[in-house]
Amino acid sequence: MTAETFTASVPLWTCGQCRSTWHDPWLIEEAAAWLYNEVQPLHRYGWFSLQNWLERKSPSFLAKRTNIRNLLRDRAPGPMRYAELNCPFSGLAFAEAERLGAAGRKFVETWFGLLANGHTEPQAFLSETDAFLTDRTLLVADSPLCWGRNCRKDGVSCMDLSVGPLFQRMVDLDEADRMGERFDLIGAFILDHMPDPNAALFKLLRLGRRPECREFGPGGRPEPVRAPEQGRFRRPGRVDPPAGGGGAEHLLHVGDRRR
Repeated sequence: MTAETFTASVPLWTCGQCRSTWHDPWLIEEAAAWLYNEVQPLHRYGWFSLQNWLERKSPSFLAKRTNIRNLLRDRAPGPMRYAELNCPFSGLAFAEAERLGAAGRKFVETWFGLLANGHTEPQAFLSETDAFLTDRTLLVADSPLCWGRNCRKDGVSCMDLSVGPLFQRMVDLDEADRMGERFDLIGAFILDHMPDPNAALFKLLRLGRRPECREFGPGGRPEPVRAPEQGRFRRPGRVDPPAGGGGAEHLLHVGDRRR
């Protein structure tokens, strides 16, 4: 089966507002484990982002992240306590580290070498002088549809590499909820790799000081997004879950879905 034939055979959904696309249903867990552990055992986009940042290249996707960070900094009254879900290389971490210039890149390269040679604890953390995104926390939610903790290059886990150079700590998403953690800003850039993106979104919203969804368009421009309501979004023709169970299913971004 060709890639085109496979893609055409999987139900594809598109958000009527932001035009993001995702497959629903996804692969069964056995097939997903084979795909994310054997066929493609690392997140190429994430590691490609790291490589481009280290080499001081600025493709559009990295420039967009910098634009978002700078726009938020210009509009916010002060530093923001920040968290991000799962992939540490797909969000705003590089944009924040960019303020340190060559020193930030050198730190990441050095820490990668230490990890590759068996070190397990960061020797130091990046300077927080003039930081806008502070107390950076990597929220982890295991998913069979994502590389997660198994995403490694040259034996180095992306999550282990990120704690110290990019994030100050790593916390399980459910544990953060139980501990009553609250953040000023939360980045969710790979919700489409969660079995139930809508459930993950609502968990993240509970961790916000003032829950609000915001989508960023081309170039990092903010676009208004309606606040979600639990149970509001349904796939046409699907039976609603029983009372007290679940909520809306498979919502990637807020908006009407059209096939």
